[in-house]
Amino acid sequence: PGPIRRHPPQSIPSSLVPNPTWRVQRVLSIFSSFGRILSFQKEMKITKRSISPSKLKTVDPAELFFFIQVTMFLNEIILLEKLIAFAVNADDRDTELLRKAHLTQVTFLEKLLAGKLFEGWELVRKKYLRSAVSKDYDSLLSQEAKDCLNQIKSYFKKNPNQISKIRNNFAFHYSSKEDQLQGEILKLVKKMPASQPMEIFIGNYECNCLYTLSHSVVNYLMFSNNYGSDLPKAIQGFRSELRQINKLFVQFAQDIVRVFTEKYNWDHEELEIPDPLRLHEVSIPYFLTKDG
Repeated sequence: PGPIRRHPPQSIPSSLVPNPTWRVQRVLSIFSSFGRILSFQKEMKITKRSISPSKLKTVDPAELFFFIQVTMFLNEIILLEKLIAFAVNADDRDTELLRKAHLTQVTFLEKLLAGKLFEGWELVRKKYLRSAVSKDYDSLLSQEAKDCLNQIKSYFKKNPNQISKIRNNFAFHYSSKEDQLQGEILKLVKKMPASQPMEIFIGNYECNCLYTLSHSVVNYLMFSNNYGSDLPKAIQGFRSELRQINKLFVQFAQDIVRVFTEKYNWDHEELEIPDPLRLHEVSIPYFLTKDG
């Protein structure tokens, strides 16, 4: 990753698909709920919770495994939320190339988040709902957490659901069963008008290369397949869905953490972080120069 710099937030109105007249809608509001979490003040207070290894050894193995994995899941989706927000903040006002580069970063991170949310569901389904852990925790969870879990279950019962389709075909995999993805990509390329240029950009060293041809083709296919032919609406639908499911997972998993720490009487200590950055002050640039 590149250096972090400060400046006001910007939108990313860059072209995502081969049609150059279509512009991606503003994405800064995607993680507005996360922005509220990161409403940084001059001084931030953090509660440190701790437990001795000897106490952990008394925890039921299935319960302990689920706690470790669900907190790992929380770490990763919170980190992805931050990276998406930082990528959105990148200053793309200068050139069309910068807009394409920054949009590539944002979409890549959103696909990763979709994949992680799917894997989070697999964890909850296999190691919580199908285990004795849920029988113990269900009566201890808040009503809000129970409602979140019910909404998560309802979403992933839809077959197929959009997050699962994106995870299986686009987030982690470069091929699919019976070369279906290959056929769809080649079919889309053949339909492109001859007047539409497809571009790649070769930098002075590898981290400054950008292959927008693949970004345009694959992401057009991803959104049109999952959300229909109205692409501006498709982008907005994907991001709204991603934000909602992410929020449900965070609320449910954080209540699991609350129950676990209260159940085993973790120690606590108040810490302070002086002068934390505000959310809009951090960005991730795409193009970099070497030190020295």
